[in-house]
Amino acid sequence: MRKAITVALLVPCLVFSVAGKKDKPKKGKDKGPKTALVGWQPEGEAGKCYHPPKFDGMAEGPRKLARAETIAAIIGQWRGEQGDGISMGDTLVNNVETVLLGDPKDVEAIAGENLEWCRKHFAGQGQGWEDWATGLPPRLTAGECRGSLLPQEMHDYINLASGWHMNMDFCKDERIRIEVSDQDYYKVDDGGPWINADGDPDAAVPSDYPCPSGCKVGQAILRFRNYDGTIDIVEPLGTGKVFRLPDHGTIWVRINDISPANNVWKVEAGLQHHAGVSYMGAD
Repeated sequence: MRKAITVALLVPCLVFSVAGKKDKPKKGKDKGPKTALVGWQPEGEAGKCYHPPKFDGMAEGPRKLARAETIAAIIGQWRGEQGDGISMGDTLVNNVETVLLGDPKDVEAIAGENLEWCRKHFAGQGQGWEDWATGLPPRLTAGECRGSLLPQEMHDYINLASGWHMNMDFCKDERIRIEVSDQDYYKVDDGGPWINADGDPDAAVPSDYPCPSGCKVGQAILRFRNYDGTIDIVEPLGTGKVFRLPDHGTIWVRINDISPANNVWKVEAGLQHHAGVSYMGAD
């Protein structure tokens, strides 16, 4: 009798134990690797952001194609092509596009950051996205020469009514010969003398002129500025000189004057003077 009772008592326990096992959730089930999101993906209902691919590990051919697609997506959104309310200034977009097309590898460094800015924007926290984009050209070209006019030459006319103009990039240690015609005359003051690019030797130079020290009134002057602004040189040019670049940067020219409204070219025999300016390499 006791044995029968013992068996009868154990059976429900065994049944309960098996049933309990079936009800427990199974752990550690392999669901497989997650697929990375690539391309345009929605950010809530506000808009879409471009998710760049993982460039590392790609073969060179597909990697080049992926860079081109990523550049097109980013620049297109900044230009307003997505119709999502995002539109940055033309100059900014063109400057960044120029840098990226010059070296497409650079997009790998900034595509992920752009995605984060896009997400912040659609979350209402994107203030600063355009400032970040504005800083990309100097950041991506730091330490590089943006290109040089040489070995070509540039010929133009000096503009009496303009500030700094004829801007042209050159590379560190290049020697540039800049020449200005010495046969063309103009006035920078109604009662002043006719002068050429060497300027007025007798007039005192006001302190608020672009080149107040070492230059003459009305003289042709040059400016050199490197890309990060740590070197900014203004010096006399006159009718010509050779300038050696201390760093990668830009050269401009102008007349040493701050009131261009009364500047006039001399007219002789019905022909108006125009002072030609030339940039060329110096041997």
